[in-house]
Amino acid sequence: MLKVTHCFRCVDLKQGFLTFSIISLMFRVFIVLSICYYMISLLSVTHYKESQQIVYYFIFPILGSLLLWYLITIGLIGISIKGMMEARSGLLKPYFAVVIVELLGRAFFLILSFVFYPAFFNYMVLIIGICIDFYTGICLYSLFGKMKEYERCPTAVVYKDSEEPMQPLGQPSGGHGYPGPPTQNFYVGPYNAEGTLGGPARA
Repeated sequence: MLKVTHCFRCVDLKQGFLTFSIISLMFRVFIVLSICYYMISLLSVTHYKESQQIVYYFIFPILGSLLLWYLITIGLIGISIKGMMEARSGLLKPYFAVVIVELLGRAFFLILSFVFYPAFFNYMVLIIGICIDFYTGICLYSLFGKMKEYERCPTAVVYKDSEEPMQPLGQPSGGHGYPGPPTQNFYVGPYNAEGTLGGPARA
């Protein structure tokens, strides 16, 4: 799968994707509040018998399903944000489920739009959403790989000698993301007591 080293080609991968995730979380909270407000406002229409069936058997089930899904994604993305802040790659796995489900859902609705409701505006909205989900998946997979590399060797001597271990937050951007695995020169033999290369020192 494709991997990226920066988010949007200019921002540090960790900081950029963390910011994107927080914005996405806030946007979903706004959608949840909007759905709740709209459902409450529809209660005044249910006094009329003509609209009761439409509201109770069509609109409310759709809005309720959307409300449940966004509440679930808020929880899953919140767990993933905690994982990014604490450098725990295992907590990023719920975000993969969110991206995959939403990507498949938008692709399904795009096909339905072609068949039942052809409209240019719907096509553009769904295609843009699919592109955003696809790029989100690439960034998430790249960040997950970097976090796995860091977890394999978080306290290596090379990190302590060169720089302090990665901090969960407050890390500056510009090449100071998750460090890669330590390197070792396997072509240099051991030194003896005399300070020269070779076997053990002679008495």
